Amino acid sequence: MRKLDGFMRNLRTNERGNVLILMGLSMPLLVGLAGLGTDTIQWTLMKQQLQRSADSAALNGAYAKAQAKSVSDNANNDLAKTLDAFTGVGVTVENAPTAGKFAGDPRAVKVVLTYSKALPFSSLFLSDPPLIKVEAIAAVLNNGDYCVISLEDTNANGVTFSGNSTVDLGCGVASNSTGSSAVTAEGSTYVRASPVAAVGNVPASANYANGTQLVPYSIPQRNPFAALGDPTAEAPAVCSGNSLTVGNKQNITINPGCFTGINVRGKLTMNPGTYYIKSGDFETNAQSEITAIGVTIILTGTGTDIGQVKMNGGADIEMAAPASGKYKGVLFFKDPSAPASYNDVFNGGASGSFLGAIYMPSQTVTLNGNSTFATDCLQIVSRKVVMTGNTTITNDCPVGTAADTFEGTQVRLVG
Repeated sequence: MRKLDGFMRNLRTNERGNVLILMGLSMPLLVGLAGLGTDTIQWTLMKQQLQRSADSAALNGAYAKAQAKSVSDNANNDLAKTLDAFTGVGVTVENAPTAGKFAGDPRAVKVVLTYSKALPFSSLFLSDPPLIKVEAIAAVLNNGDYCVISLEDTNANGVTFSGNSTVDLGCGVASNSTGSSAVTAEGSTYVRASPVAAVGNVPASANYANGTQLVPYSIPQRNPFAALGDPTAEAPAVCSGNSLTVGNKQNITINPGCFTGINVRGKLTMNPGTYYIKSGDFETNAQSEITAIGVTIILTGTGTDIGQVKMNGGADIEMAAPASGKYKGVLFFKDPSAPASYNDVFNGGASGSFLGAIYMPSQTVTLNGNSTFATDCLQIVSRKVVMTGNTTITNDCPVGTAADTFEGTQVRLVG
């Protein structure tokens, strides 16, 4: 009996095995925590993957918006590539967003993704798995105001400043060239223009004024005059025999119409309207004078017959684009089908006042020699732009004039 009492006394006071009991009691909790942790990690990873997909799709949609392409098609095509590991994802693509940040802004693209998936441990306790929801907003934003845009889209140089030219544009320069020197400033040139942007690289140069913002590897800038299309269909079918030459001592006034060439040696006044030069040049010579207010000059024709602009000598020129109508703000327009080898030149000792755009999408525009331009707003949109020699340009583009600066674009995530 004493032995039994001693055994029971020892059993009551013995603490060995308590840990095992406690472990047994806590095991369900430990297993539960491990299972919940595993599920939480999986939810976190899925949310991160979905967020990356939403960000990418929103950016692709915004890039499409910047290039006037289908926002929904580009966003959904991107999602099809990045969501291949998910099944049953809810997708909403909005342009513009209907609520929240950037609501109603047509420049913004919002992508919302929703997803739910039952996970091994949590599904034991939850009848409906948690809903994962992510969203991303990308927008097309202004990255500067430009008045010179090179449409060159190869790796060739797009814009060149060289010689002793002094260029004070008062606005930005952009090149769509993908090259390592998409915009160059060399020689003794001095360039005051900001920002200077390109799809490719913009090498640093001491020729840029202090404070110039260089923006290499940016997105392509849109062609601001792309909607003008091809002017061939609008030009009169026949202009033959209608070439105009203004002699040294002549003073002639003309009305809008179609010409096979205009060569000015004397004084020419062009009344407001649209002038078509079909298969001929627009040329000015020494001592010529031209007054053309509210005028658009369109050079068109067929292939190599399309003429060129040749402004030479000591021409005194006062020209301004129309303030309204289809060709608002466009002073010169070269048919896009003209050969790329053509070079339209503002050359020699030409001086004058310009307000309007020189739009020659497949050509090189060269401002060369001793040119001096006092401009209210000179714009150049062409395949390539060259400013060289002793060219001096002082440009002022006041907002609200017939020709205004072009708003540049960049795309980035904003939410």
